[in-house]
Amino acid sequence: MASDVGSSHIATFSGTYRSTPQTARQSDEKIEKYWRSTVTQQPIPNNLRSLEWEDLKEAWHFNRINYVHHFRTRLEWGGTDSERLVLDDAAAQVTEHSVTRCCNKPTVFYWLQSAQGTNNRGERVFLHGVIYATIFQEWLRCHHSRPDVNSEHFFANPIRITTTGPSTVRGIIDAHHSLCVQVSNVIHQAGGRADSFVKELPSGLSRHYSLFALYRALVTIIDHTWYAPEPEPDGMLSLGRVAQNQTVLIARTGMEADLSAPISFDIIKAQSFPIKVCDAIGPEDDVTKVSLATAVRFIVELETREKLAKSHTTMTSHHDFCLDPSAPEGYEGDRQVCSNPDAWADASIVSADEHGYDNNIDTWYSVRRVQARLIGEDFCKLEHLPLCPKWRY
Repeated sequence: MASDVGSSHIATFSGTYRSTPQTARQSDEKIEKYWRSTVTQQPIPNNLRSLEWEDLKEAWHFNRINYVHHFRTRLEWGGTDSERLVLDDAAAQVTEHSVTRCCNKPTVFYWLQSAQGTNNRGERVFLHGVIYATIFQEWLRCHHSRPDVNSEHFFANPIRITTTGPSTVRGIIDAHHSLCVQVSNVIHQAGGRADSFVKELPSGLSRHYSLFALYRALVTIIDHTWYAPEPEPDGMLSLGRVAQNQTVLIARTGMEADLSAPISFDIIKAQSFPIKVCDAIGPEDDVTKVSLATAVRFIVELETREKLAKSHTTMTSHHDFCLDPSAPEGYEGDRQVCSNPDAWADASIVSADEHGYDNNIDTWYSVRRVQARLIGEDFCKLEHLPLCPKWRY
């Protein structure tokens, strides 16, 4: 098998390079330089063609998730207040431009003032990006790296609470009731189609937005930010460590009539932390305190339960064509090809056979990534990188 891999490697690329794994690992810089300098020789051997087909399918999923990660949810969690909802002394104001932020999510993430970062004037206005990065990592893990990202589906949307906003769980729940009423009213006024508010939606396409029953029933609250007492030996911050040490509050809102079954915290009781009754938490509040990792897993499992119970109703996912990759040459305008990973991989290889593997960015990367992997090297791995170079998963 090793000789077959080696001969295929030599036949596929021009240039001089080893074709079998070596004992001494090459530097990342040398690996990167080599694979970027190669020119693909055609035809591609059949054993590589099948591997590339699998790689292109994986790239289809990866690129859709990566787009959401970097250009949708990250902006809402890490941007300014113009990118997210803000809760002041009244309630978070929902408009036709912001209503979709609350849709297709199993919970909402309320940021108390005590958990927010300060600006140069000492005002608490920042949401720490490490929390979003950790949530994203745990969310991916719960979905085995294949979450549904159609129509802005994610674990939660953030709502920053201002200095005049509620500071207790009961106050947040009351504000959440108001928020859900507003969202429902805006969607109802649009004839039940919130996607009509999405300005960038191309003509003829649609998305499916709804306010999940679970979103009404459950809120997640962060009241402090955990800081690592010391970095890892490599100087990096482990997001896995953040996930285990950062705690959040999960509270039932009392709006569970539309759920398939009541919510119970019994299943995570063993992972919960003691809660002291204080000004923020009253004795009547149904609240639990758990790690961020436990919270994400628990809520994703509840969402899965509801989806299975109501798969024929509002929780049915619609394909989001806006996330699909570009059509390969010769298939321009064919949405059906781009909306299916198998069809897109087929079309990409057919197009590359005719127009050249190096003339399409997707097949250019894929053929090199597959070849590198065959000899134990990493080139342009399909991995979701943390948003900060000092963080790692």
